[in-house]
Amino acid sequence: MPVRISSNILSKKQSGLSLLELLVVVSILAAIAGIGVQVYGDTDQQVQLKLSVVELQVVANAVRRFKQDTGYYPKDGPFDLDAPPRIGQVSLDTLPDYVPGPAAKKIAWFDSPANLSQLITAPVDMNDNPIMPWNVETGKGWRGPYLSSTKLCYMDLSDDLSRAGFGDFSDELGGLLKNVPVLPDVISNNPAVPVSIAYDPDEYLVDCRRVLTTSTAYETSLHELGRIGSPYLLFLYDIDEGGTNHPKPKVVMVGPNGVFDGTDGGEFIDGTLRYSKEDWCAGVEDDVVICL
Repeated sequence: MPVRISSNILSKKQSGLSLLELLVVVSILAAIAGIGVQVYGDTDQQVQLKLSVVELQVVANAVRRFKQDTGYYPKDGPFDLDAPPRIGQVSLDTLPDYVPGPAAKKIAWFDSPANLSQLITAPVDMNDNPIMPWNVETGKGWRGPYLSSTKLCYMDLSDDLSRAGFGDFSDELGGLLKNVPVLPDVISNNPAVPVSIAYDPDEYLVDCRRVLTTSTAYETSLHELGRIGSPYLLFLYDIDEGGTNHPKPKVVMVGPNGVFDGTDGGEFIDGTLRYSKEDWCAGVEDDVVICL
């Protein structure tokens, strides 16, 4: 028996959706698309965060091996500057040629918590001789590199960041430290910071370059990478094995907000800023801290 189709149904099917129905459908699709983008973005950031935490652990282990091999932390003991009142063996005169400026600027470059160069390149003294080279008989000495130079890049950072655990490397009002050798994390959602005062208008902080501007191989279009991440930080302020200050150094990842959020607590005792271990080792805001 043949099936008859109602003319009313046929006419309704042929007429399609009304304008109101189309608007409802479009709204639903737009909402679904927005949710999908948000979920994908959150997932991507979570992956970046987890990878960066793993890299932070690699940096922490590199510092531990440096200490195990030499008996000192980077920039500590003989690996500190020989500029009075310091009693280290690193001379300002043997810092790399790409470190510009007067003595005060070179000291700030050396002290920057973002500067991890001693974990990659053997420190040298005033005669350009390696400081405490590896001794097979004693089983002591520098035997790096402790970190791969694959991710090494050079950033211009603010000198506002203090090894005492406060300040920020992206404060455009601070003095400029050129060509700080850093290892950036993989959290790339933060823009570079334009430097608008006293510097060239196209100068940016936290921009990464793989090749120094002083190199003959340098090309702006090839080697200026923008802000691909934020530098991992190593704080060694007033190491005190006795524990009256914070007992151990710490490494820090600044987190998705791209800013070092400082250290809570602390008080000045006899002119020196002191922290409890709990305050020193606690991450503020979204910072991740590993105390060594």
